Amino acid sequence: MKIAAPRFVRDLLAASHTARRRLVPLSAAPITYEGESGAEQLAEIVTAMDRDIPVVVFAPLPADYVLNWAPPGFAAAGAYARSVKRAVEINAGLAQVCRLDDEATTHFGAILGEDYGVRDGAFRVYLPGADPALSDGWRHRYTVAARYLRNESAGAQIFRAVSPRAGVRRAAQSYETAAALLESGMSGEDHEMLTMAIAVADDLERHRADLDQRYENLVEDQQALEEENTRLRQQLSIAWKENALLRSGSSATTPDVEGIDAVDPAEIDSPSTAALLAQDLLSEFLSFPDDACVDLDDLDAAVEARAWGQTSWRAFLALYAYGETLRTSDNAADFWSWCVKSRHPHVWPATPKKLAMSESETVMNNPKLAAKRIFPVDSEVDSSGRVEMQAHIKIAEGGGSRAPRIYFLPAREHGKVYVGYFGPHKNVPNGRA
Repeated sequence: MKIAAPRFVRDLLAASHTARRRLVPLSAAPITYEGESGAEQLAEIVTAMDRDIPVVVFAPLPADYVLNWAPPGFAAAGAYARSVKRAVEINAGLAQVCRLDDEATTHFGAILGEDYGVRDGAFRVYLPGADPALSDGWRHRYTVAARYLRNESAGAQIFRAVSPRAGVRRAAQSYETAAALLESGMSGEDHEMLTMAIAVADDLERHRADLDQRYENLVEDQQALEEENTRLRQQLSIAWKENALLRSGSSATTPDVEGIDAVDPAEIDSPSTAALLAQDLLSEFLSFPDDACVDLDDLDAAVEARAWGQTSWRAFLALYAYGETLRTSDNAADFWSWCVKSRHPHVWPATPKKLAMSESETVMNNPKLAAKRIFPVDSEVDSSGRVEMQAHIKIAEGGGSRAPRIYFLPAREHGKVYVGYFGPHKNVPNGRA
């Protein structure tokens, strides 16, 4: 069943030429902003402090855009046009979808800053309260074209990002007037009870908002620490290479900074981005098929998405580095021991809260739970294309159903690590989750 905004909502928006919510114009079609003046107009809308409607902005797709792993005959331009159209159909009235032309894209990025801009066919969901001065661009979900074009999933991703907030949007004043008229017909006792209930609800809502803010502050701190962690590990990796060059007597004392060491940690803003980077840059020692990625949209829509993306990238780097060790060493230790003893710049924390090399007997003795540990793998490992994997990395502590997991299989004979699953914990339950 396809998700879509109610037809009457789309019909009303299509029939109106002046529909708007505060400063945001509402339309049943994407609104295009062109040139410098269009960029300024859209920037004013996005940064309006009283805006309570999410605004989704698509950058134009480059004419020479190529999607890796695309099926034969795939046309990126057609997929882009269908994705924008579908995004409007699903989110009409819930969020306004906009498009920029090439000139407007450049000016829009210059006005809002790099952390708030959008480019190369990507889209960004600007939630209410967008303020580039706060450097909190991570709150406004950024999705690269490769992430949504393959399955034309932009509309669903936007819906998951904005729908939880739709329920807290204040009703129009006319509804409050109607409610007051209804209340006027109540008895004194009923009215008093309703007033008390509203007061309690308001107190609970303020408490919830306070807890939400505290949690978001902690998540933001974690994101900053994860980003700095990745940056420091890159510097350590480069230092290792410099040391190796000096030991070899090479006249070149500065290694080429490319590939994984050239990745800007700030660009890793979601689990999906981490997966795409891993597939693109780490394929030499890490096998990571598309069908290993499951329900990443759910992870990308979480408030922890940026922190999870940073941590996932660090995990993929660890698996890649271990795969290289399997390829180059005849007596490589298992992954846990390698993480503890190798002192490699990209080791993963070998603790029970972060890594498990096997599942419990309770899980594996339960046929239904054990079946959840059968994952896709290259036919060079198993001719059936599927194999049991028990070793897994825990991206987030705790057993929450959304906490990301990476299931993997090291293969010494192939000098590679095979990722079979990357997604939320809910798909690999252990009886407690």
